[in-house]
Amino acid sequence: MGRHAQHVLRTRLQHDNDRLALTLNREIRNRGQDVAALAANQRVLSFLDASSGIDSQHSGLEDAVEDRAQQIAPEWLVLRNLQGQIVYQMGRFTASDAGLPVQWPYPGQAWLLRDPHSLQFILRVHMPIRKDGRVLGSLEAVLPLQSDYFSELALHERDPGHTVVVCARQQGGALCSPGHANEHPQFMTEPQRQTDAPEFLALHAEHGVVIRPTRHQNGNEDAMIVAYAPVASTGLGMVSQISARALFGSLITTSRVVLLLLPALLLVGLALLRWQLRPMVRRLHDSQQRVRIGLDYSGMGMATFGWDGRIQEANGALVDMLGFSEEELRRLPSVLDLLHPEDLKQATSSVADIFADLSGAYCAQRRYRCKSGDHVWVRLHVAPIHDEHRAIHMAIVFVQDVSELLAKADVLRRDHTFLQAVLDNMTDGVVACDEHGHIQYTNALIDCQHEHAARPMDLDEWARDHALLHLDRRPVPFAGRPLSRAFRGEVVAGAEFLAYSGTGELRQIQISSYPLHDAQQTFLGAVAMSCDLTEIRTAHAHAQWLAYHDPLTELPNRNKLLEYTEHAMARARRNGEEMALFFLEINRFKAINDTLGHTVGDQVLVQVAARLRSSLRGTETLGHVGDDEFAIVSEHMLNTQAVTERAEQLRQALKAPLLLGTQQIHVSASMGIVRYPADGDDVSALFSRADIAMHESKKKGVGQWSLYQQGLYARQRQMFEMEGALRKALDATEFVPYYQPKVDVATGRIVGAEALLRWQRPKQGLVAPAEFIPILEDTGLIVPVGTWMLNTVCAQQAHWRRSGITIVPVAVNCAVAQLQSDHLLAVVQNVLDTHALDPRMLELEITESVLMHEPERVAALIAELRARGVDTAIDDFGTGYSSLAYLKRLPVSALKIDRAFIKDLPNDAEDIAITKAVLLLARELGLRVVAEGVETAEQLEFLRSHGCDTYQGYFCSRPVPADEFAALLRGQGRLIPTS
Repeated sequence: MGRHAQHVLRTRLQHDNDRLALTLNREIRNRGQDVAALAANQRVLSFLDASSGIDSQHSGLEDAVEDRAQQIAPEWLVLRNLQGQIVYQMGRFTASDAGLPVQWPYPGQAWLLRDPHSLQFILRVHMPIRKDGRVLGSLEAVLPLQSDYFSELALHERDPGHTVVVCARQQGGALCSPGHANEHPQFMTEPQRQTDAPEFLALHAEHGVVIRPTRHQNGNEDAMIVAYAPVASTGLGMVSQISARALFGSLITTSRVVLLLLPALLLVGLALLRWQLRPMVRRLHDSQQRVRIGLDYSGMGMATFGWDGRIQEANGALVDMLGFSEEELRRLPSVLDLLHPEDLKQATSSVADIFADLSGAYCAQRRYRCKSGDHVWVRLHVAPIHDEHRAIHMAIVFVQDVSELLAKADVLRRDHTFLQAVLDNMTDGVVACDEHGHIQYTNALIDCQHEHAARPMDLDEWARDHALLHLDRRPVPFAGRPLSRAFRGEVVAGAEFLAYSGTGELRQIQISSYPLHDAQQTFLGAVAMSCDLTEIRTAHAHAQWLAYHDPLTELPNRNKLLEYTEHAMARARRNGEEMALFFLEINRFKAINDTLGHTVGDQVLVQVAARLRSSLRGTETLGHVGDDEFAIVSEHMLNTQAVTERAEQLRQALKAPLLLGTQQIHVSASMGIVRYPADGDDVSALFSRADIAMHESKKKGVGQWSLYQQGLYARQRQMFEMEGALRKALDATEFVPYYQPKVDVATGRIVGAEALLRWQRPKQGLVAPAEFIPILEDTGLIVPVGTWMLNTVCAQQAHWRRSGITIVPVAVNCAVAQLQSDHLLAVVQNVLDTHALDPRMLELEITESVLMHEPERVAALIAELRARGVDTAIDDFGTGYSSLAYLKRLPVSALKIDRAFIKDLPNDAEDIAITKAVLLLARELGLRVVAEGVETAEQLEFLRSHGCDTYQGYFCSRPVPADEFAALLRGQGRLIPTS
């Protein structure tokens, strides 16, 4: 036989062996899936999990197993529980050998066996049964591998010249299954050269055909043609062998006969063949050309390849697509070399299935490598090509470049995702219908609020499922709904409605809707967008409420009460009636905030509001018009007596203590009262005059009330005018310091002075301190004026010193607002540094009442002043409420006895006792004593006899301007007491 014929037969043997290996791998894989599915059966798991399986009912388990068993047809099947006890069994099986171990991707173990009589392939499986990672039991099964190809193989193997064996590795060699009936597995030792043993080549995942010499039992020599191949990833190898004599013998006999007749037959045959084949070859050639040209012009690549994967033919379109020449494509080891590495594994099994006739044609999307190294996405259509014996001898692949299509699809997909994300993240709901009125789109906001049917809804169904109401809660008819109107071509902009949310809550929404058209104005449908305004409208209503109400007490605020008072005045004017306005201010409310905290202060306001509200009459309205101020508008007040009686009732309403938890707080209010129309004819006048009356009531004491009197307004106006004049006076330097000497009682020499503020008005002249000092303190102007006073006095001292006058310490009064300021120390240090003045030449006087306002803070301030060399004196000592125990800790330098205790000396016994006590106290504490307001020689003599250090008063000098005081300093010893 010629070499070509032998090659064809050997190739066919190898193809059959490869096909058998692929079929065996597929059957092992399918059987593994069947067993894994049974081990994961929920009823089996539940049974094994719920009980030990010994004494429980098996009916549910048997049903589950038998249903599955009908599908997988096991020869033998056993279920065991966790203790290894059999809970279910079907069939019988007796193994003649252990079998070949199989590698597979499933839990447990598997062995391949062959029936010693029928040579049927059998798979034996042992698999654990697990649930949530816990082992519940195990499953054992024996499954025949059922394939028509295996049955055909068993018939061939009954010929002693034809055998098929499957091998698996064992230590030191390989264990191979029997190749003929009634044989047993055989162990083979691995040779030094594996080429001598095809079994080991197959176990090394190699394909091929070798010829192995052999000698029959009758002594005749023969050769075995052996094909070998791996069984995919099972770790097994398959070897098919057939005797060369059996394979080629019949062919040799036939060829001898043919050779005798060959010359004549050849001549006749060639003539007939030429005559018959010429038109067929021409038509075949033309058909191939048409197909090739059509594929090339369509851009569809095409290639054919054999069972070894090598490309046999490729058209021009594939060459142009990938950049390889046709010759370069044919030189590739396999068509699979064109694939991207990530696509290779899946494609390998698909190609193998084609040639094993396990699958027909298939389509796939893969990445092909170009000659440039880039990859293109292609859509493949792969189909087998059969020969005249229906055997697959090659495959054809059609290749379409879809990179551009996929890129465009990816752009569209990203655009769609982007637009969808935009719409889904809108705070507005969006719903759209098509030109037929079917709802085709709702964004995420609509979807999360409402459940919709899976099928498209029309506008009628949408309207029924999504109720819409007017703001007055009347249903909106279908024709009036914004989406329906847009569907008819109308535009709806910002219409407001009520609608129910997904939770059933009624919400206020704003809807705009528009018809949709394309560029050619073709109607596409309509869209409606809804915005939830509930929070906005609620916030707006709350803001409107806050504009006219106090959020703490929930009472009308000043604006609201002014508006209400105007209406009440109009009613009183129409009806010829009178009304009254009661203006209340809580006394010492700032002290409550400062000492107990603002939380307690807020609770006080709430309880005061509740007390006043509970005491209201039907014709009265209460408002919270300031931090600690309330006002009551009372209509139908007939006379003054009714007004005063009502004022007393309101005062009594606040008399009982407030209960704040376990704490009791007593509060009172000062009250000013005005009447309409007697005290004013407009709202502004009434409120300002009520405020004036309220301040007037404070002069009567705590918790009093006062009716407005005509003179009060004039005085209040005078105070406002004076405040304005005082502000201008500071800028115009209308303030001047006057100096009253402090004289040593023993020597009669000037040892100091007190600087007193005077206001020199251009037209009015000097203004008495009692007229403007309280206004400075009330308005806070005392702080800048006090700073000016310190600077002016120190500047004057420096001027005197430069003029050669021996200066003495000058005291400057310090108000409470100055002490509360954080800048007093800095101001004092600055004026001393600016004028280079010895700190001992400056003294600060602090009244006893101011001292006790914030004692700890004031004590620290006095200590810091003393550390810097500035002395401090307590002014008006004896008129305040300071504690003697606290006084001894104060680092002051002097006490000043108030003039109230000096003026009746030496005749008043009480003044004598108080003055002596102060002198004794000062002496024990090491403090200097200055007596104020000394006007007679008798007063001076009393003070001298009881050890007083210094005095000041008209007896020695009234307060004088700076130049006169300078003259006194120059004329020490010529002081003439004034009368």
